[in-house]
Amino acid sequence: LDFFLSFDWWLFCLGPNVTTVQILALNYLTAAYPLLVLLIAAKLISMYDRSNRVVVCIFKPFHRLFARCFGWLNIKRSIMDAFATFLVLSYVKFTVTCAILLYPNPLYTETG
Repeated sequence: LDFFLSFDWWLFCLGPNVTTVQILALNYLTAAYPLLVLLIAAKLISMYDRSNRVVVCIFKPFHRLFARCFGWLNIKRSIMDAFATFLVLSYVKFTVTCAILLYPNPLYTETG
């Protein structure tokens, strides 16, 4: 989730007019990615529950494998733990990005 923070700022340039604040704002994209994955997964699950023909045809080959896994593992709990982990990671990433952007920095000039 720290894709844009892993680069050195003086070596990574998106464009000539892009400021540091705009680059830090790109962290919102990396925080929104897990939420997008959750939204897509939730939509696919709800479409599968409603017997949407396209989704059922896509997941039909995996049905037998999923049925065996439900017997061996506690899949429902694992899926809920994964969703909760994505939500917590996204929340923390949004919070850290907001804190970095809103943190007051003192301005210094050459004269003090």
